[in-house]
Amino acid sequence: MTARFPRPALLGIIGLSALLGGCGWVATGTNQPIYVSTPEAKGAVCEFHSPRGAWRVVTPGAIYVPKTRHKLTATCRKAGFRTTTVEIGANFEPWAIGNVFLGGFIGLSVDWSTGAMHEYPDAYVIHMEPEA
Repeated sequence: MTARFPRPALLGIIGLSALLGGCGWVATGTNQPIYVSTPEAKGAVCEFHSPRGAWRVVTPGAIYVPKTRHKLTATCRKAGFRTTTVEIGANFEPWAIGNVFLGGFIGLSVDWSTGAMHEYPDAYVIHMEPEA
């Protein structure tokens, strides 16, 4: 005798998987703000670049960037200070592993392709040195 899975339950599981597929994309979105400050040089102009675009902010301030696995490169300038360039890496979000169970391959693929499984720091401090 073979056990049969009730059809309504099977349809419910398939429907739930479709709804939860890419749940990181739904739960945390594909964009995020990053607060940027240059304590020694308030009013510095910082330009950010990644393969997904370019952004500019006068510090202290915030930029709104798409999440991605790529690093952001920031270059800050202000008269009387050395130009400072830093790289800001994105962190892998551990909840994405759970998406394998909830959303399966489709959910994981959506979160990977949209960048939703990565996140930059909420705030970043860039230290600038005065010119000699």
